[in-house]
Amino acid sequence: MLALGPSGMAFETIPWNIGLARIGTSKPDWLFVGGVTKDRLAPIATALGVPKQAVEGLFQSSVPRFGRLERFSTLFVRYPLPILPGGRLRRTPVLLVGTADNVVVLSMESTDLEMRVEQRLAGLEKGMPRMLRATVALLGAIARANTDVVEQLEANLLALETQQAALKDETFLAQTFDLRSDILRIRSSLKHIRKVMRDLARGDLTLGTTEAGDRELFRLLEEDASDLYEGIEDLRESLQALSAGHEPDRRTMAGNAGAGIFRRGRGHGAQPLSVRDQGLAALTLFGPRVAPRTKERGYFELRVA
Repeated sequence: MLALGPSGMAFETIPWNIGLARIGTSKPDWLFVGGVTKDRLAPIATALGVPKQAVEGLFQSSVPRFGRLERFSTLFVRYPLPILPGGRLRRTPVLLVGTADNVVVLSMESTDLEMRVEQRLAGLEKGMPRMLRATVALLGAIARANTDVVEQLEANLLALETQQAALKDETFLAQTFDLRSDILRIRSSLKHIRKVMRDLARGDLTLGTTEAGDRELFRLLEEDASDLYEGIEDLRESLQALSAGHEPDRRTMAGNAGAGIFRRGRGHGAQPLSVRDQGLAALTLFGPRVAPRTKERGYFELRVA
């Protein structure tokens, strides 16, 4: 377990039993617990004086959100882990629980989050209320981690665009779906994080005695999150355009697994689509698309197998 040191700028390691004892006191403190397992969640909940089921329920949330847990404010987010070459997006749950002066950050996995938080603390006033300071540092660190992930997804998209001519249909289709899935997950997360920051900036959500000057910090974070969201939206549209470049006809209907997708145009019967075109047609189910330039007019017909 880690605790914020006397400098207020860095964490120091403390024994587990001492950390638990400090959680249960009213003394101003900021503790960081990484690699929280189910067997360790129970004593933490006991030290906080809240039901274990309530803490477990917060960890199972699907989107970032603020909430209340008896006398505590809570912030739940999912921290994106670095994407390894050829790997997929992974995120780990992170829960901040605290009052104005006492903060505990719980992470399901051991990550570099505390290091990123320390880097953010260097630019914040030491005299800020701990809950406010912890929230600003945590959200800033998570925004930075999302920036790194967006940059990696952009690199993956550029690599897919470069290699598309040499890839087999099945490989291209699989990589396209994987990349789109990761993009949509980050997009959804950023959408909710941006809303949390906006609510904090407007004062719709409060952290203890948050003043107008403090809310300005969240406004700046909201701007960063909005820029990130626009960036991931650009990636989504670019991937859609790349997919459309492989499509000879206009797509208007797509099926899912277990259905057959056929191309049907004027003057000829229904013809089965290739594996790649079936996958590209299905991509339209995820949202707006970039219309391809085609010579032949046609449409997709869905037939259930």
